[in-house]
Amino acid sequence: MEENIGNPKLMWKHLNCLLNRKSKRTGVQAIKTDEGDVVESQTITELFNEYFSNIGPTLSNQITSISSQGFESYMTHEASGIFEFATVDSTIVLNELEKFNSSKSTGPDNIPVKLLKDSKETVAPFLAYIFNTSLCSGIFPDNLKVSRVSPIYKKGDKKERVNYRKISVFSTIAKLCEKLVCIQLPDYLNANDILSPCQSGFRQNHSTMSSLLSNSDS
Repeated sequence: MEENIGNPKLMWKHLNCLLNRKSKRTGVQAIKTDEGDVVESQTITELFNEYFSNIGPTLSNQITSISSQGFESYMTHEASGIFEFATVDSTIVLNELEKFNSSKSTGPDNIPVKLLKDSKETVAPFLAYIFNTSLCSGIFPDNLKVSRVSPIYKKGDKKERVNYRKISVFSTIAKLCEKLVCIQLPDYLNANDILSPCQSGFRQNHSTMSSLLSNSDS
């Protein structure tokens, strides 16, 4: 337990083993509709696809007041220089690929992380070429935009779609490209002091506590 105190996943795995708890995770058995319960797996899949696809538009329609101000109004000064992505080489690709967890789920391309890591010396130059072409052209391949979506039960009635959240698993190659972008973009934003001090989401050395402290100070 002490060895895994920093890894909740492993800690609970050992706890459940000691307590002889067995996983009760099963697929969705039925979903409620106006016409009654649906039990066919294909129809359930289509219902979840419809629900998850409409979450954004549904929330957007509930927003009655939208500010007409553009993002420029929140910037305190003009950024110096134009941001451009720097091309990456196979060494950078190798280093970032090595950081990926080999036990992570496989994406819709069915290429395991372990396979990419085992063949990294061979595939790294080709991946670097793909990523550089994407960054220079400003086009992200459509195949890499596809994810495998799974509904995860939260609480309440298991037959209600609103009681599920979606988990999207993208291909490792797509996540690797995203990681390479995330290395460069924050450096430019931070160097030019573009982000608002109140912006804590998706920022290094920031957390929910940072946001709370910012609101408390204001």
